[in-house]
Amino acid sequence: MANILIVDDEALIPPMLGDYLNRFGHAVRIARSSLGALGWLDVEAFDVAILDVMLPGPMDGLDVCRMMRRDPRTARTRILVISGVPDLAQNAYAAGADEFLTKPFDLAQINDLIRKLAETRRVTGSLGPGTVRQAIDHYGKT
Repeated sequence: MANILIVDDEALIPPMLGDYLNRFGHAVRIARSSLGALGWLDVEAFDVAILDVMLPGPMDGLDVCRMMRRDPRTARTRILVISGVPDLAQNAYAAGADEFLTKPFDLAQINDLIRKLAETRRVTGSLGPGTVRQAIDHYGKT
């Protein structure tokens, strides 16, 4: 199945969603901040990343999304952005998201969406240098 990164700082959503997706054979990693997400992205390849927009740290989920699209190692990872603010959908797609869901979401719906996303890798190439590593180096020094 799919290797999935869930990036969300809420207390309940990541473990609940992770447990649910594990039942379908997906491998799940959880990050609670933008820097946590960058750490996972630097050491492991993911089929799908689920990014909340509002995250603690120097970047929000849309910044992480943009960075993933610029990095050759993550440019083809499918990205699902989730937010409690429906008006952010256009911003998410402009940042490079493949799909957008508004919180609260239905678990069955998200599993179907993950399966669909994982079946196809993103076709577009990278847009620049390895920016995940550059961001880790930059924010690690501040």
